[in-house]
Amino acid sequence: MLLPLQKHTEEITKLRNDFERQVREIEAKYDKKMKMLRDELDLRRKTEIHEVEERKNGQISTLMQRHEEALTDMKNYYNDITLNNLALINSLKEQMEDMRKKEEHLEKEMLEVSAQNRRLAEPL
Repeated sequence: MLLPLQKHTEEITKLRNDFERQVREIEAKYDKKMKMLRDELDLRRKTEIHEVEERKNGQISTLMQRHEEALTDMKNYYNDITLNNLALINSLKEQMEDMRKKEEHLEKEMLEVSAQNRRLAEPL
């Protein structure tokens, strides 16, 4: 027969073992919950990062498109200016050539008129 102290010690040991088992079960349960929460938060973080990257890439794409359009507009603007300047230069060259021809023609006329004046002035 067990003495009351031994019985008490056995009950305490049983209770201790039962509580330790319960502690292990609770720890396992909450470790599992913690892992699930971490996994869920990790997935949410990855999703948010992906969304932010998509928005960023969209903004980059929009900016690049706008810059390309602005660059094309600038190129067209300066090409137009260059073409207009070339047309103006060619027009001025033609005018200069026409004036040079007129000048040569007028000089010939002047020489002819001077020669005619001399011929007419000689008999006088």
